[in-house]
Amino acid sequence: MIIKIAEIEEEVVFSGIICADRFKSDYENVDFFGPVEYSLKIGRSDKRLSVKGHVQCSLNLLCARCLESFRYEIDSDIDLQLLPREMAPTDIDLELERDELDVRYYDQDEIDLTELIEEEVILNIPMRAICKEDCKGLCEKCGGNKNLNECKCESGRDTRMAQLLRSYLEEEGDGHGGSQEKAIKVKKG
Repeated sequence: MIIKIAEIEEEVVFSGIICADRFKSDYENVDFFGPVEYSLKIGRSDKRLSVKGHVQCSLNLLCARCLESFRYEIDSDIDLQLLPREMAPTDIDLELERDELDVRYYDQDEIDLTELIEEEVILNIPMRAICKEDCKGLCEKCGGNKNLNECKCESGRDTRMAQLLRSYLEEEGDGHGGSQEKAIKVKKG
């Protein structure tokens, strides 16, 4: 949704929904459970815009531990300042202050609210989604979901790499790596 800045006198409220199809093609492993709802209040002071509001949606994500899909709710507040691009700093070595992290820049005399809303959704998707705090994940041996069934596999870790390391150190001798004694001890699982 494109908003002409000249049409905003002092303050205006925009609310509505954005169809999830708008976002679907851009994100792998993320499905939307319906539209993205928003309510934004935009205030204008000369060329400076203040955007405050709320974004809400439900996503279907895959758990990074057990690989099961789960519902994830985004319920986020927006508080941004928008300035014209010509007011953007030009020094590439500039350090941002904390209050500058919520500043965005716009081109010409318009802003795209859909881009701001999409950015807010993206920033709220966890980098490593976990279905629940105590998710047990998958068994290292059989690959079974330990949340669903008690696994019968031995609890010891696979020590193939440890065995390779042990045989390598035995072949190279005690002096390998500049140490007079072996610094690595490997326990059998």
